Amino acid sequence: MAALPRSPRIALVLPGLGPGGLERVVADLAQALPGRRYEPAVFCTTKIGIHADELRRAGIPVSNCRDAPLRVPGLPVRLIARLREFGPAVVHAHSGAWRPAAVACAVLRTDALVYTEHGRHARQPRWRTFVDRWCARRTARVTAVSGAAALHLRNLLALGTAPEVIHNGVAPVPARRRSREEVRAALGLTDEVLVVSVGRLEPIKDHALLIDALSLLDGTPRPVCAAVLGSGSLAQELGRQAARLGVERRVFFLGYRQDVADWLGAADLFVLSSAGEGLPLALLEAMSCGLPVVATSVGGVPEVLAGSGAGVLVPPGDRNALGRAIRSLATDAGLRAAMGGAARDRARLYSRDEMVSRYAAVYDEVLRGRLSGRGT
Repeated sequence: MAALPRSPRIALVLPGLGPGGLERVVADLAQALPGRRYEPAVFCTTKIGIHADELRRAGIPVSNCRDAPLRVPGLPVRLIARLREFGPAVVHAHSGAWRPAAVACAVLRTDALVYTEHGRHARQPRWRTFVDRWCARRTARVTAVSGAAALHLRNLLALGTAPEVIHNGVAPVPARRRSREEVRAALGLTDEVLVVSVGRLEPIKDHALLIDALSLLDGTPRPVCAAVLGSGSLAQELGRQAARLGVERRVFFLGYRQDVADWLGAADLFVLSSAGEGLPLALLEAMSCGLPVVATSVGGVPEVLAGSGAGVLVPPGDRNALGRAIRSLATDAGLRAAMGGAARDRARLYSRDEMVSRYAAVYDEVLRGRLSGRGT
């Protein structure tokens, strides 16, 4: 068996390092790889984002590879230059950056390209599908974060085999900086049932559905309130919706937070109301905190929750079903406790260490394939 390089360089390519689950996965992967004898660097094709400073403090290079407006259409000039300078043994592209990464690898004449599909939530033009099929032919290994994402990509691109599924993973819950009582007091809450939702305020996350459902929850023994953690383009619109439905005093829009663990620790249940998902980190983090879950049955969410006893699945877009599920948990402390325990147990199956080990195994297989002169 051919010996692998001592510290193979891994180029992680993604659109940016903003406040999303994909970005968090890549940041976590980058910080874990040096401990697995790899030398990572991160390349952003559109923007840098909030995780860049964190990575740089950890000694991991982060490059902005966004090209000038007058660049050659379809040719990622800056990414090509940065990759040529870095000299990666493997290029690992993620959703939104597959095409530029594949073009760059073609120009640099390397076939050591790995791709991870994090989920697609809208129909794409036919020409994009043709381009993605070209990318797939140039990719040594295609992976996906959930079985649903793998099946969708296989069908979309007519792949011979389904991509390998490598589930997202989360680290152990960090220590809380504030007590449950302190966090709730900051909102003026005492005995209310607190629902927490974490995610970007964008259409795909469908926080409007959560607000609609909350408006149906009058008359519960304990009032039900919601803390929404995240920022995005719909912040003002969602605020107006809450006011229009008369629940503005029960919905708290808290913006992007770095103290998510504190808010999960103060919550009674977690709600995911998305119209589409890959495998949401926010869901896994909430479960690891022992929170029962109400979630829409989209993407990889059923793979996590179905049969686990950790929560309730509802159809996407159904405010009545979501409202009923929240009510059932809000009014039954025993049910919340039982589901919360099951959630914590289930979350142990989705560890960050396991995720990193699986990607490391993929890198090693690709490298061995190159060293032996065969494809992977």
